[in-house]
Amino acid sequence: MSNPTVGSIITAMKESPTWVQRRVLDVGYHYVLAGGEAITDLGKIFFELMVGKIKKGEKTPLSEYFGVLNGFGLAIEGLDSLKMLTGKNALYLSNHTENGPLRNGHWKLFATNYVVKEITEKEIRWTYGQDRSTGQELFREPVTKSVNAIPVREGTGIAGIREILKAFQSQDSVGLYPEGDGRKELIKGDPKAGGIIYHAAIKGIPIVAISAWFEKEKNVCHLNFALLDNTFIKSMGNVSSNRDDNRQRIVDYAMTAISQNMPSQLRGYYQLDDLLVNPAPTTLRSGH
Repeated sequence: MSNPTVGSIITAMKESPTWVQRRVLDVGYHYVLAGGEAITDLGKIFFELMVGKIKKGEKTPLSEYFGVLNGFGLAIEGLDSLKMLTGKNALYLSNHTENGPLRNGHWKLFATNYVVKEITEKEIRWTYGQDRSTGQELFREPVTKSVNAIPVREGTGIAGIREILKAFQSQDSVGLYPEGDGRKELIKGDPKAGGIIYHAAIKGIPIVAISAWFEKEKNVCHLNFALLDNTFIKSMGNVSSNRDDNRQRIVDYAMTAISQNMPSQLRGYYQLDDLLVNPAPTTLRSGH
């Protein structure tokens, strides 16, 4: 008899919850809670309420748990861009900051969804990375289902892209991290994200760049919203016969828009301020 694979063990554990699975969930939640800037006691109560719902498999809109950030300031700019989107679905592009409350910058999910839901009446469905070959699946899958996130597998990401396109068809708002991985500073955007951005522009879906960063000295979370130019994005899709080059230009344009509203020390790869001021395809081509 052959030995069970990691995948078969995970499948069996999901079908029949065990002590091990519950323990993995608890460890995962404490891992997120223990990282980053410490949240207040009241914030922990909101976090634990959310965790309880996730364990029960109940729907858990992130916008309803903004209280997790109790005690932290929230500075918001660019609300006029959101006011134009009331009742409309959109593609939201955010940098993947690791700074601020909770590990890996998870504060931005609660803050962004709260603000966007209040103004546009739409909850953002964020993409959420998953890897079936590891035990991460035991933690990430129930979270993904509960918060109605869009699972994106490691590798080519084709299945995840299809799920994003389905979300667009369902008139859902989608949240995407063009960088893929989180860092303190901006890193080069993934051309696969450029393809998704281009598709949204072709379909006439509004695209919003979100600059998220944490000001430790003042204990303030910053969010800046900026509506991108769909016409310009569509034009970049035809600059070159090389589709990957075009996608890279598109994601660079989006990441530059994000960098514009961040402190210079956090802009990392995207320090070229003139890319957004004069957004011509030829300028982007020479810049990257």
